[in-house]
Amino acid sequence: ALVAGRIGDRFGLARVIWGSSILYGLGLLGGGVAQHWHYWYLGLVFVVSIAAGSVMTLAWGLLFKLMPPRDRGAIAGLATTTKGFGLLVGVPLTGLAIDLLRPHLSATQGFQALWPLLGVPILAVIPLVIRLEKIEADVDRLGLDDSERQELLSTT
Repeated sequence: ALVAGRIGDRFGLARVIWGSSILYGLGLLGGGVAQHWHYWYLGLVFVVSIAAGSVMTLAWGLLFKLMPPRDRGAIAGLATTTKGFGLLVGVPLTGLAIDLLRPHLSATQGFQALWPLLGVPILAVIPLVIRLEKIEADVDRLGLDDSERQELLSTT
């Protein structure tokens, strides 16, 4: 995440987000396959962690880049609300899945169920991020003002 902003500025925030989302989501899905800990997993955890940090930090940059300044407070509130909703709903649902699958995933006491539950939503959002990549490119290329940016977002 330390250099993600610089990479995002060079290649496009949305492009870096969807590339990182693929690593992040697939890494979490892969965690659902593991039944025993191996120390070589640390290298994979490192890569997935970098991808996760990139997704989480660059998402805010992309939101603020695409939204007109007058709407940034609203979009920040909406983004924070959806993140909070995900935490409120996701934690109990994941806990329930762990409890229900504990008898079937005894090697990990059910915790193996956690990783796919986290990875699938991340991978599911990638098509939206790919659409935002085009919008970001249009905003950069055309140098749109606030009203033009708003119109572009409403027609896409």
